[in-house]
Amino acid sequence: MVLTKRFMKTLITKFRSGVPLSVVFHLLIFVILSGCLDKQVEKYKEIGKSSDNSSTVAASDTTPPTKPTSLTLTGDSCLYQTDATSWTASTDSGGGVSYYQMAISTSTNISDIISGGGFSSSVVTGTSAQFTTELGLSAGTNYYSLVRAVDAAGNKSNHAVSASWQIPNDNPSAFLTGTETTEAGTPTNFNQATAYPIVWSASSFASCHFSHSLSVNPEQLSITHDGDYFISVTIPLTLSDVNGIRRAVSLDVLVNGVSVSQGRGDSGYIRQGSGHAEASVHIATLLNDLSAGDYIEVKAIQEASIGTVTTSSASLYVEYVKPSRSIFFAKGSNTVGGSGFNLAAADAISWTEVKEDTDFTHSDSVSPENITINTAGDYLITANLPLFMASCDSKRRSSDIKIKLDGVTIAGGTGAQGYIRCAESHDSATVHFSGVAKSVMAGQVLTVTAQAGTTITTGALNVIAGTEASIMIEKISSADNILTVRGNRTVASTD
Repeated sequence: MVLTKRFMKTLITKFRSGVPLSVVFHLLIFVILSGCLDKQVEKYKEIGKSSDNSSTVAASDTTPPTKPTSLTLTGDSCLYQTDATSWTASTDSGGGVSYYQMAISTSTNISDIISGGGFSSSVVTGTSAQFTTELGLSAGTNYYSLVRAVDAAGNKSNHAVSASWQIPNDNPSAFLTGTETTEAGTPTNFNQATAYPIVWSASSFASCHFSHSLSVNPEQLSITHDGDYFISVTIPLTLSDVNGIRRAVSLDVLVNGVSVSQGRGDSGYIRQGSGHAEASVHIATLLNDLSAGDYIEVKAIQEASIGTVTTSSASLYVEYVKPSRSIFFAKGSNTVGGSGFNLAAADAISWTEVKEDTDFTHSDSVSPENITINTAGDYLITANLPLFMASCDSKRRSSDIKIKLDGVTIAGGTGAQGYIRCAESHDSATVHFSGVAKSVMAGQVLTVTAQAGTTITTGALNVIAGTEASIMIEKISSADNILTVRGNRTVASTD
């Protein structure tokens, strides 16, 4: 309020005419307050007009926003983030889009929204969302992400639908079998002088991580997701002709056509005497840091005399190792003493670590034979030692390995398949162990020792050229529902 000169002159005149000063002062205060009140009244009138207009707009807005477009699955379905979705923003002709809602459905319809995955469970202001609560989704089931926009008046757009997605299995795996190689002449004979890949004629696999064709390159199992993979190969062998000559078949695991150093199996020796006409060859190890697009092959090759050796069914099992699993993996090419693997006194294998999770401690430079277990629990162990006799003298060799905790062999912790005949070109073998160390205490030290068999000729055995010993240890989670058992007899007897 601005006090005019005329008003001020009137006040002064009244004061001079004998009106008391207190009366003039109160009159001045009254005029000032009256002016402020008038302005407040006008202000509230304007606000009221604005509110009335807004209510009218909200009440009259019955047009929903446009449907969101370009729904894209942004999560990695192989890492259990399949419901992560982004989209292009909707538009609204009224007060604009206020927020979006996302739901999970077993079809493209709202009627099939799953329990706990409704629109009200996910309200977002941006253009991407992901459910963070456990919805109890089932592996192998197709799911869809549904998204709709909501404006200021509460109008809801039509829902947009993503492409279908699935939750993968807890331990995605592939299992393949076959009885032939790619050799064109006699493909059922695994005892060939040239190494040939095994043809996998039957396969089942989790498509999130693997790909295999029965018609195009059936010898190859392709990897479709980056990561570490556990591999196990078994080839049972049988002689199909009898001529008194020793046979032996070995296997090699290859990635992208190149043999991996830890992928040698060489336990397929058949004496072909006194009724010995069967054997089997194995490998169980880790293939670390594979990339999408890599492919795995398994080749079979003759390691002793010629002759036909067939299989009832070779098998290949490959399992994706989730990042949450606790793994130790290492390779080695000699013992701590450096004198080979077939000595009279046991010597521990020296390891170079490849992968070490928090449940383990190991040093490549200080006591490299020692693997310290940091967390109490049960541990799955696989070890493989490929052996080679550089100059055979017709004397048999065989090296054992033992899995030890604090220097004591664990129950069942011996591998003893490493027999080398040193006759008819049989100069190599492998020793394997697969088993569980139960109730390991935190701080215990695990080692693997090698030593000549008690009734066998001693003398240095080295690793096969281009190969390495390997060990993989995994802490068994209590949630894995694994059964472990031991035994030392058949149902009938201890024989």
